[in-house]
Amino acid sequence: MHLFFKTKLALWKEQLRTIFHFYRKPQFALLDLAFGLSYLFSNPFSLCRKTMQKRGEKEIHAYGETPLVVWKKIAELAKIGPDDLFLDLGCGRGKLCFWIASEIGCRTRGVDFVPAFVRRGSFLARLFRLSHLEFKESALSDIALTEASVIYLYTFHPEEERLDFSELASGTRVITVSEKLAEPNFELTATVPVQFPWGETEVFIHRVLRPE
Repeated sequence: MHLFFKTKLALWKEQLRTIFHFYRKPQFALLDLAFGLSYLFSNPFSLCRKTMQKRGEKEIHAYGETPLVVWKKIAELAKIGPDDLFLDLGCGRGKLCFWIASEIGCRTRGVDFVPAFVRRGSFLARLFRLSHLEFKESALSDIALTEASVIYLYTFHPEEERLDFSELASGTRVITVSEKLAEPNFELTATVPVQFPWGETEVFIHRVLRPE
């Protein structure tokens, strides 16, 4: 119960920051209000925990979201633009995806294994006619990465995730939290100290370099 209220408090604090920084644009304000209402009577932490329990996971308390103020800074440093295809692996509720699709306008794809997140995200994307935004229920390791020009991994753990980066096109940006990629042909372009609800960490922005 303590974790339930702690998570709720963190989400409300983040919502106040979102209102202060991003509600100057009516279109996003309306979208985000609808997003918040869709979770008014449910806690994303609980939804994630229940899904993990059904899957037989040992770590059932792993849930977090990237604050939009933090994400805006990361998106600027990664130079995400309207011509990109943004792939959010482990997107959770998909708040980042809605911001990217609404504010930057690039093709956006959110992937998560929690069915409720995917259903609600897909419904809101249709409701607000964001045809360039889609959500998919899947394990991260089952997703083809080659189409994406920007990939975000909030919960990347090299020893746990079996992701194939070998076919990524030159120039593809891969963004990870807390841990760098130890992959050949990757250049680390930025290391960003950030504050998440659970504490301070670093975000790493990598770029694929292929020999000519």
